[in-house]
Amino acid sequence: MPAIFVHVSDTHFGLDAGKGSRGKNNDIKERLLEDVSDFFQRHETGRAAGILFAGDLAYRGKAEEYADAGKWLDRLTNAAGCKPHRVQVVPGNHDVDRDRASPGVQLMVDQVASGKNKLAEYLADEHDRRGLYRRFDPYSEFAEAYDCSVDESGGPVGVWHVPIGSRRRLKILGLNSAILCRKGDKEGDLRLGPYQTVIEPPHQNEFVVVMVHHPLNWMGDSGDILKYIKARASVLITGHEHSNKSEIVDGILNIDAGAVIPPSHDGQQHRISEYTYNIIEFSTITSENGNALLKVKVHVRVWSDEMMRFNAGDAREFTLEARPPRGDFSGKPRSHRKSENSNEVASVIYEFFRLTKEQRGTVLKFYHAVPQERSTRIDRQALDSLLTTMGVAEMAATIGRVKSGTLLPSSPPSARPRMASPAKRRARRRRTRKKTIAAEGK
Repeated sequence: MPAIFVHVSDTHFGLDAGKGSRGKNNDIKERLLEDVSDFFQRHETGRAAGILFAGDLAYRGKAEEYADAGKWLDRLTNAAGCKPHRVQVVPGNHDVDRDRASPGVQLMVDQVASGKNKLAEYLADEHDRRGLYRRFDPYSEFAEAYDCSVDESGGPVGVWHVPIGSRRRLKILGLNSAILCRKGDKEGDLRLGPYQTVIEPPHQNEFVVVMVHHPLNWMGDSGDILKYIKARASVLITGHEHSNKSEIVDGILNIDAGAVIPPSHDGQQHRISEYTYNIIEFSTITSENGNALLKVKVHVRVWSDEMMRFNAGDAREFTLEARPPRGDFSGKPRSHRKSENSNEVASVIYEFFRLTKEQRGTVLKFYHAVPQERSTRIDRQALDSLLTTMGVAEMAATIGRVKSGTLLPSSPPSARPRMASPAKRRARRRRTRKKTIAAEGK
């Protein structure tokens, strides 16, 4: 059974604020939902494994833009037949709230763009690092629901493990290419930084897919990661350039989504103002010599101004060889690693961070877990602790009570939480092997 994803990028929610384009932009997004629903009603699987969102959800990186993006994403996952938390997202340049950049942060970004490679030095300093990443605060508040908020230590924004057949799987690695984004960025100005350029070798029968908003030609340190991608990854998924294309370059399949709503005023000649997105099928076959091969089919969906809807574009098919797997020198029998974030845990994380900050406070107060300072990251740490001690079912029930209004801020705190049974206590490291999904119904 293949794993099929809806691959979208560059929705730019908020672009049409105060402009006359709102009507058409909204119509295009509505027709995209219809097109996705029609596709999966006809397809043998009947549903998608999830959504791959390659950045630029918003236009100015504001909280109200992400509120609109979240509502639309809920409808997109419903149209695709998957659960609402089954989304992997990476930030783009329009997901940076530039109003949150202090003059000192602007100087740091300008320094690195001018060739002074001090990004590692800035990431090592707590105050410099917070200054860089506070520009992502509205994005992180949104993306935490999908377990994809930015890693303020400078690392990747998420890992998703997806089965694509018996004992074979995809490892989708999300990267943040927008750490140094500013107005007027040019190719080569940006950096992934020292903690995102190293990609681990795949496991046996594992295929690595890297998703990042900017194509690598925008990265001043692209040479560092390109060596790892060539040796260890099979597919590179991007957005940003608004130019839908799928091609093998240096043995790597490059897939660009194009743009759902491309800005028409950027003036950059390499960008094509055409409304497009992809539906990507991943499956595996076995070669004559017994090796696993990755089959990728890209269904291009293109807007027609004549029909005023999305139509099928080219269907492009590729077959890729597996990269050399990592060696196992532990001496222990190999076993399939279970994820610390099951679908049930991922669902609770999603529901918790779709609450308002005040509602999340009500949940934490109920368990005597309200920290002195509140932030998205601190709320996540508190939730992780409660999931360990109280269990998934208990937390899901409490969040449901808050959503229904039966648990209010004025409600008395609960008694001291009791420890959950050992079966419910799961150690859950935050950034590595973040989400493994198993085959499931809608």
